[in-house]
Amino acid sequence: MNRILVILLFPALFMLGGCSVIDQIAATQALKECTFDVKGLERINLAGVDLRPGIKRSDLSVTQVMQLTNAFFSNELPITFNVLLNIDNPNDRQAMMSRMDYSVVLDGREMVNGRLNDSFTIPAAGNTVVPVTVQTDLLKLFSGQQADALTNLAFRLAGNTGAQPVELQVKVKPYIEVGLRQIPYPGFLTLRKTF
Repeated sequence: MNRILVILLFPALFMLGGCSVIDQIAATQALKECTFDVKGLERINLAGVDLRPGIKRSDLSVTQVMQLTNAFFSNELPITFNVLLNIDNPNDRQAMMSRMDYSVVLDGREMVNGRLNDSFTIPAAGNTVVPVTVQTDLLKLFSGQQADALTNLAFRLAGNTGAQPVELQVKVKPYIEVGLRQIPYPGFLTLRKTF
């Protein structure tokens, strides 16, 4: 009796698995038509000082100025922020991404590269925002630069339009899972935004 049940259920399980692969292939096609761009930055923190949007040097407290000064004299100026990647899906079916390789470049210098192993679903005729966390030391990245220039760079990222413009470049390579294989997008997509 159990053998008969297995024989009857096997084709049904095969069909369900086949439908899943077909759905994954359709999601791959949908991902090819999606557009990626840098929506902005959030949670900018420079040496323990939160740089809220539009902050200026004159907005800093004495304690915050001392924090930044101490960091510089300690030969480290750590910065952390999230790059918000917007993925827009113009299709009438959802798109899926199983992981993503990335590289973040600031004014021509690579800050970080890595891989997001999270999967994301981009709804039909909708969008999804994917945060990419960046952590680096500005003193090491821009060795030889004055403290003033580095803090101006951080303030510019926070939206202070009085500082010198900086270009952020993000390269992404999304992957889609089909069956048990990870299939990469052909090449990297290069996204640019000036702050």
